[in-house]
Amino acid sequence: MPTTTPPETLGRVADFLRPHAERVAAVGIACFGPIDLDRRSPTFGCITTTPKPGWARADVVGAFRALGVPVAFDTDVNGAALGEHRWGAGRGVDPFVYLTVGTGIGGGAIVNGRPLHGLVHPEMGHVPIPRDPKIRSRAPARTTAAASRASRPPSRSARAGDRAEALPAGHEAWRLQARYLASASSPSRPCSRRGESPWAAA
Repeated sequence: MPTTTPPETLGRVADFLRPHAERVAAVGIACFGPIDLDRRSPTFGCITTTPKPGWARADVVGAFRALGVPVAFDTDVNGAALGEHRWGAGRGVDPFVYLTVGTGIGGGAIVNGRPLHGLVHPEMGHVPIPRDPKIRSRAPARTTAAASRASRPPSRSARAGDRAEALPAGHEAWRLQARYLASASSPSRPCSRRGESPWAAA
């Protein structure tokens, strides 16, 4: 279904499910965000702020309450991580981290079989990683976040001087991309200056 306005898009999904409501035990929603995951909050189940026009403050969970079944709500990356943990590449792995790379970097984590949560959902794209000193980047020198080092834009295209989809598979930009992503997800990566785990502030 095309993503248009919140009422139209969510209404179409709810309409798709409604004829099958007797066979639906629950609805699970994995949503782009940022989103409100605090069940005590009056805006639980809503998107908070987003660059998607018209979707800020959209009540995603509310669109499905009329189905009369429990509704679970989490981030899109936690939903993907849970799916990989149960049925895909993460089966039998715990803890497990799933990273998605696009215009930014997002991540979901499974710890003790459940999605990881904190005060808010972890912003794994903001985890600091070391810059390769041989590579000139358009990102500010003070920018150390994984999202600036390894997402697109600015990183891949800026480093290679070309659009990422035009780069051959053996291009050095892809090897650097892999090193940066490995640094962002590696448990052996150096911790913060305060001696904390890098995930503590994520």
